Formats: sequence, C-alpha cells, structure tokens
Amino acid sequence: MAGTDDIAESPWPVEAIPDADGVYMRIVHQHIENGLPTFAAFRNHGQGEDRGMSTDWSEYSTPAATRARSDKRPPADYGVVEMIVESVRQIPQQDVVHATESNNRAHTNVKGPKSRREGASDEIRLRFLQICHWVIEQQTSPA
Repeated sequence: MAGTDDIAESPWPVEAIPDADGVYMRIVHQHIENGLPTFAAFRNHGQGEDRGMSTDWSEYSTPAATRARSDKRPPADYGVVEMIVESVRQIPQQDVVHATESNNRAHTNVKGPKSRREGASDEIRLRFLQICHWVIEQQTSPA
C-alpha cells in the first residue's frame, strides 16, 4: 500500500477509471479455501486518504505483473482475481479510484467500508466474492 510520500512523488496523473475496465487483486494463499477467496481477502489497508483495498487497473497492468508486485512474498504465494469496475461500484458504498504510486502507475484503491469494524455487513464481502473471478489461480500451498 502506498504511503503519502509515494503518492506525492508519483510521476503519473490520476485518471478516471471507466466502468468497463477491470482491476486485478493479489490474494495470498492463506485467504483461499476450497479454491475460493475468503472474506478476509477483501479488506482495506492503509490510513486516511490512502486507505482502501489495493488493486491494479487493467489499463496499466497485467495479472502476472500484479502477482509479481509484492515485496513481501514470492509470486507463487498468490493468486490474482479480476473484478469489473462497474460491478465494484454497484456494491453499496464502494468506489474505485486511481491512486498512482511512484513505482506503480496501475495502482488503484477500492474505497469504502468492508468489515464489520468499519460498519459494513458481511453482504459487502459476499458481493466482492460474487463479482471476482480468477485470472491466475494459486496452485499450491507453500511449504
């Protein structure tokens, strides 16, 4: 997730994301059960204006690039799902905003509450589960 400095230093402009486009999201193996993402996969990160569910805009990324972007784990630890922006925006209180980072033009945030702690119902996460589809499945559980 970007820090305030990363966003301020980004060399790319913030753009409007069309409803027809997609966003990609990495899902770590611990948040996959029976071949499906768990509710825990759909959560916000960061603080303040940077807070949101981190995704990459399909205009500037690929599923493979999104999978490889983590500096915390090897790519094999992740699967990647895609969601259509219009479908995300149809979920109550959710929006997709371009949030470029100094090293990632594709970075977007899905803004809005996702957990009970944030005042959201389980219905929100269920809707995310219903609209996402695998574009790279996480094949094996790491040892």
